[in-house]
Amino acid sequence: MAEEGVAAVDRAVALLEAFRPGEEAVSLTQLSARTGLHKTTVLRLAASLERAGLVMRMPGGSFRLGGRILALASVYRSSLQLDRVVRPFLETLVRETGESASLYVREGRSRLCVARIETARSLRVAITEGSFAPLDDTATGLVLRGRRAAHEPSGAGPPGPVFTTGIGDPETASASAAVLSTEGEIIGALTVSGPASRFTEDAAARAMPILARVAREFSAVLAGTPMPKAPSTPKRGRTAAEPPEARSIP
Repeated sequence: MAEEGVAAVDRAVALLEAFRPGEEAVSLTQLSARTGLHKTTVLRLAASLERAGLVMRMPGGSFRLGGRILALASVYRSSLQLDRVVRPFLETLVRETGESASLYVREGRSRLCVARIETARSLRVAITEGSFAPLDDTATGLVLRGRRAAHEPSGAGPPGPVFTTGIGDPETASASAAVLSTEGEIIGALTVSGPASRFTEDAAARAMPILARVAREFSAVLAGTPMPKAPSTPKRGRTAAEPPEARSIP
């Protein structure tokens, strides 16, 4: 039986997650509305978080994240060896596909972008490192959930790359491949994403073998083992992840 969480910790985490990218500061009223917590509760939690350096209270009474967040992020990034290990693989994906590349990991019922390199093209999908998104039916969400493309038989080794377009955002398309542990478990997803008008089915078909190769190489480096057998190469169709009559993987 799983242990029950501590309510105060859950509320404190909810408060930290209420801060959004691009905001200089957030008012007490906004934090209360976003978390569903009473203002007095928000103040008590903020006081504890402020002592830990995770939240700062501004002179006008609004709040912003504290510098301790950066220290924790640095520890997290270091534990994943992002700068030394991940970024060269993302750079390869950007160079060979012409689209932006990201590494995602699963965090509970969400997916977290832990590293990203943008394409040099002026038209691109805007995603920031450290951002969370649902485990939805985008290529990344499907891969992190271990879902297979419709043409792949079940139980045939690790799932191959998945491509989806217009899921969640009609103007965005993405292809994703699993990053595997030594035991073959999915521990992350390498994703290439771009505007749906440019990252089309044909473009994705050209990118999928590159993505599969880089995901194998990255998995091998993380595991410190010889490179594993290549995942299946997706067939071309309406999308590389779906039969012509379907819009998402069942």
